[in-house]
Amino acid sequence: MSELFFNFTADPFYITASAHALGSMQRTLEQLADDGLLASEVESLRQVGYRCNRSAEPGTTLVDIASEVFRQLAQGSSRPNALVIHHSYAVNTSEATPLGNRDLLARANYFPALLLRHLELDDIPYTGSYSSGCTGLMSLLVLAARILGAESVERVMGLTADLKPPDTPFDSTRER
Repeated sequence: MSELFFNFTADPFYITASAHALGSMQRTLEQLADDGLLASEVESLRQVGYRCNRSAEPGTTLVDIASEVFRQLAQGSSRPNALVIHHSYAVNTSEATPLGNRDLLARANYFPALLLRHLELDDIPYTGSYSSGCTGLMSLLVLAARILGAESVERVMGLTADLKPPDTPFDSTRER
C-alpha cells in the first residue's frame, strides 16, 4: 500500500478556510469565438453549461494572482508550516527568466519558491505536482493530509493555480 494513501473516514482533517481569485476580464462565448479562442462551437458549449470566461489581464503573472489568494487565506490565521501546490499545466510551474539576465540562479524560477519569496515566507517547505488536471485537487488534499500527520506540522496551505498557456483554446466539451 502506498505511503500517501489516506483514509478520510479514519483520519479526519479539516479545511479551515478557502479563497479564490479569478481574472478581472470577463468575455462571452461570442467574444471568445470572435477572438479565435474556442475549440468548440458556441452552441455546443452553451448546451454543456459554458456561459462566459474570466481571464487575467495581459501581463498578469501567476505570482500576482496567487499572492492575493495567499493574503486572503493568511488573514486571521496562523502561519502555515508547509505549502502544497498543484498546477494542471506544466508551463505554470516556473516564471520566465528576465530577458538579458545571465545569472544562473535567475533561471531557478519555480513558482512556489517565487511566491514564498515574494510573501517573505521562503523558509516554509513546499511540494508540488502538475499535469494531473481535474484530479489535482484531490491529490493536493491527500498530500496535505499526509503532511499534517507529521508531528511538527499543524497547518498546511494548499494552492492550485494556473494561467492558460498561450495559444491554447479556453474550452472543449470534453473538459466539462
